[in-house]
Amino acid sequence: MLNQPRGEIVRAFLEATRGRFFYGWLIVAAAFFVSLVAAGAYNQIQSLFVKPMSEEFGWSRAEFSAATAIGSLAGGILIYFFGSFIDRKGPRLVMVFGSVVLGLSLISLSQISNQWQFYLVFGTGRAMAVGVLDMAAMVAVSNWFLAKRGRAIGITTLGRRFGFALLPLMVQWLILIWGWRAAWVGLGLAVLILGALPSALLVQRRPEDVGLLLDGRQDNPPGGGQDKALGMKDVRRAKEAVWTLSQALRTGAFWLILMASIAQSLGISTTGLHQTPHLTDRGISATAATGVLSSLAVFMGVGALIWGFVAEKVHIRYCVAISFVLTALGTAILTFADNIWMAYAYAAVYGIGLGGQVPLVSIAWADYFGRMSLGSIQGASRPVQMTAAAAGPFFAGWIYDTTGSYRIAFLIVFGAYVMGVIFALLARVPRMKKQEELAR
Repeated sequence: MLNQPRGEIVRAFLEATRGRFFYGWLIVAAAFFVSLVAAGAYNQIQSLFVKPMSEEFGWSRAEFSAATAIGSLAGGILIYFFGSFIDRKGPRLVMVFGSVVLGLSLISLSQISNQWQFYLVFGTGRAMAVGVLDMAAMVAVSNWFLAKRGRAIGITTLGRRFGFALLPLMVQWLILIWGWRAAWVGLGLAVLILGALPSALLVQRRPEDVGLLLDGRQDNPPGGGQDKALGMKDVRRAKEAVWTLSQALRTGAFWLILMASIAQSLGISTTGLHQTPHLTDRGISATAATGVLSSLAVFMGVGALIWGFVAEKVHIRYCVAISFVLTALGTAILTFADNIWMAYAYAAVYGIGLGGQVPLVSIAWADYFGRMSLGSIQGASRPVQMTAAAAGPFFAGWIYDTTGSYRIAFLIVFGAYVMGVIFALLARVPRMKKQEELAR
């Protein structure tokens, strides 16, 4: 049942726009803004704080990276419990709660004075961003789309790309003018305004809850008529899969997607946190490195949109595999980049690959196992992913402190991405006949 008085507003909007505008696109809009502001706790933004905060407090790179590890591990634990709640109650409360906690955590970082406070406060905010908000936004959109799921999730992840493009400019400007403490306050306020409010006003659990159908369809014709109505070349996606968590755990596809996700999490977190200090260590100015970071976000946005449409025509496992090829190549370029042209080449190749990789893996989970238990299924996978996301940056920081270079760390990331290609190609769609056998 819709909540009052918000429910009356939503009901009136649905009646006024029925047949002309699909409400699911407003779900995409809310998820877009959540993804945008959640980027404030991601490594690409955090990397701008590595040097100013480490220099003020005398922290090593490994000590600074430990906050990322703590937050990632906590996020993996949290989402395990939030996953089933999202399936039962919907993602709206989770998106609002997570945005408020994240916003207040970032603002509180402006007041820290020692290391344990940084670990506690940033760890809490990051746990909400990478563990709770990220998955809740993806589930919210997946629940409303099937045939158009690729473009819908692509648009949603474009929000994070906008965050990676715009927030570094704001953060760097605030750091230069007022210092790193003011930058944390600015990020926190952005989260509260753009993250919590749209989620509270717009998000509904599933289209069926408000009398609508997936993708805004007006009817649900059976058999071949449904396939034609959806415009799908792939009949598998026209007939939605319905898997429980226990059934999914018994499929090879679950574990292969999980392994690919682990490679993704390790790579994203490691390069995300250490790319800016690596570039400046290699002789590129902080201002130029910030420009590379923003251009990386632009290419990621382009990749998200392109791959979203491609995924509706090409099998998802091939799309994921190609995205891993691009991120592996981009990581190799970053490892040896020592001039601005190589840095921008990294941004282009890695950005287009990673821009597709994040939404593509989310699409794979939804396409392979359906909407009904998507929160629980992804929630069960997140603790291991977040462990990889925690270990990568910390280990890379330790390697830098030991060797004075990130080269070994980035070569390990390169290897992880190559393994991701293999896992993606091996992950075939679970057969529906097999699903029926598991249910007995």
